[in-house]
Amino acid sequence: MSLLVLGLLLPIAMAKLGPETNDNNLSFTNDIVQQLDFGTMMIITFEEPNDELFYMFLQQVHLKGNFATFINVGSNLSTISEGIPDSFFIWTTESESITNTLEKLPSLNYKGRFVILLKKYEYLQQVLIKVQELNIVNIVLLVEQRNLSNIDAYTWYPYVSSEMCGKTEANLKHIAYYSVEIGWKFIQGSLFFPNKMPENLHGCPFKVATFPWPPFVLSSQLIDTVNDNVYANGLEVKLIEEITKTLNLSLSYLPAPPNDIKWGGRTNLNSWNGIIGDVAYGKADAAFASLTTTEERIQYFSPSVSYWSNAVIWVVPRSKYIAGWKGILMIFKPATWALLVVLYLVGSVLLCKVAKLTSNIREYPSFRNLAKCMTLTWASVLEIPINKMPKTQILRIIFFFWIAYCLVISSIYKSSLISFMTEPRLEASIETFHQLLESRLPLGYTVGLAEYFESRIQSSLVYCSDINWCLTYVAHHNNMSLVSDEWYVKYLIPIHFLDGNGISLLEILDEYVISYHVVMILSKGHVLLDRFNIIISRITEGGLLVKWMRDINMNRTLGDAAYSNDEWRRLTLIHLQGPLFLLLFGLGVSFVTLLLEVVCKKRLFCV
Repeated sequence: MSLLVLGLLLPIAMAKLGPETNDNNLSFTNDIVQQLDFGTMMIITFEEPNDELFYMFLQQVHLKGNFATFINVGSNLSTISEGIPDSFFIWTTESESITNTLEKLPSLNYKGRFVILLKKYEYLQQVLIKVQELNIVNIVLLVEQRNLSNIDAYTWYPYVSSEMCGKTEANLKHIAYYSVEIGWKFIQGSLFFPNKMPENLHGCPFKVATFPWPPFVLSSQLIDTVNDNVYANGLEVKLIEEITKTLNLSLSYLPAPPNDIKWGGRTNLNSWNGIIGDVAYGKADAAFASLTTTEERIQYFSPSVSYWSNAVIWVVPRSKYIAGWKGILMIFKPATWALLVVLYLVGSVLLCKVAKLTSNIREYPSFRNLAKCMTLTWASVLEIPINKMPKTQILRIIFFFWIAYCLVISSIYKSSLISFMTEPRLEASIETFHQLLESRLPLGYTVGLAEYFESRIQSSLVYCSDINWCLTYVAHHNNMSLVSDEWYVKYLIPIHFLDGNGISLLEILDEYVISYHVVMILSKGHVLLDRFNIIISRITEGGLLVKWMRDINMNRTLGDAAYSNDEWRRLTLIHLQGPLFLLLFGLGVSFVTLLLEVVCKKRLFCV
């Protein structure tokens, strides 16, 4: 389409341009084309092209061999299917038309090179204000005088001095002028598009919108919401401080968003709120708090390069401790317990049968009676000494192996029991999202996270306005789950969610709801975006972010009351549940036995 339009207009251009006109304006159009001579070009006009300079420019574009896109806008503007243009030449006689176009052009490349030809000086300031609002830096404004006999070239510099920073004033500079007699004459330099970003930005202000969000942004009171704008530490706080220090910018923070809006976004009324809204309305130059890119944010803002990875995860309550009396039985598996019972019965019967078969030597009656023999073997299991040993040699050998077997089993059981008492076991935990659904726990979520789930899951979600309160509820009530930020939860667990033994009260599922790359959000086409990306890339490649995060986590744990696995533990009622249960069970059996003896008026066990 572009080449077709260009081919139709070229014969008209050649017919309209005579040799004399072509020679007079050759240097003017040739120099402009030279500055725009890279990639794809887009030419925009708002009226019927009836200007000889326009056709001269069109001819030079054709001679250079670039693939130029020509769009006759009229009242509507066509989109570009070939891709984002690298340079633009805008031909207009009305300032209002160009300001509307700069806002609505869907394929506008803020990093491209722009040349705008204006017919009157009155349009210059108005267009410049719009250009500054849109952060278009690589631009040349041409103002025509006396029917192309003289043309002045202007541009603007975003950072000239500490008194003229960014968009505070119209930093307009007259860079060149053209006349038919001498051609182009540059006032300083020899380029229409010089490097406009100085190394030293003279302490110009740079405002940031954020809020406390550990470990990325830490206030002086750790995670507590504050109304002031002082941030003591944090991964992204360290990053922005290093960037502004390198560029010599004066860093300041806006107050945290009111009403716990936090990140914010686009509302149903097409307005913006939260820290995103502060950037959208020009209150802040950048925003960060573990932000990521979305299609909407890319359309309206300019994200930086990514510098950290994060994820949205499910947080569930830690499994409950197994009751002490259950733990006594769970030391062995049910099959092992069954085998031990069978071996006890077999051993008792074997001793009794062998005792009955010994006729040459009279054996003790305790070994010849099955009930009494079972009592003796049970006493061996409990490591209770017996006052009589078998008389026969064969019976002594069998009884010796039985005692050795009982000692081994008893040692294994007691060592496991001690381990269980000092380190109580936990019930089976929730490990997958499928198990979470089967557990019937309510599914809590915070602002902005419901969109990541299917519609069938969204209907089951429960909104949580205060993430800290909800995490505390999950940790101490064990009847709710919550989807949250992975690094945020991992940072808070050692501080607020450990029990007396230093074990986490929260568990994080291994399955990610979504993983994403963390970025800063800057205003669309921000003039410092490229400089930010270079510094961020160098810091990331140098491993400084990893070191900063390690230092933040280390400082977090200093002074915490968490116990390590190598330290002694204080026994509580939780640890003593099993022994107390055995004591009560034994006292109960003894009391029943006493009652039976009183009633029957005789001893139950006789030797």
